[in-house]
Amino acid sequence: MPQECTNRVLIQFGQSKRSLDGRSGQAQRIAAAGGMLVPDGSRRRTRGGIFFTVVRAQLTPAQQRVVFPPKPYQKKSKPSRPVSDIPPPALPPPAPPITWAKAQLHQGIRS
Repeated sequence: MPQECTNRVLIQFGQSKRSLDGRSGQAQRIAAAGGMLVPDGSRRRTRGGIFFTVVRAQLTPAQQRVVFPPKPYQKKSKPSRPVSDIPPPALPPPAPPITWAKAQLHQGIRS
């Protein structure tokens, strides 16, 4: 995936290795200066993640759709189950406990 994305970046920037090296250098400087957090702030981006963030910021929306196409398999959330006004059926009462005498008779054991 990253190699395919890098190839699409090269195509969008006119296949200029120099422009790609400049963005790569910018990503390395950001990483060396403390990095960049992901949007929710839970962790730091990798250098590759910083690179693609820098590239995305410099692309037009049309170019972004080419370089970063939408994923074809977006996971759809399940619709919530409707809440019913009907209570669930009552459970049957538990079986009465078995006595030791009945257990012995059942096993065929006699004292």
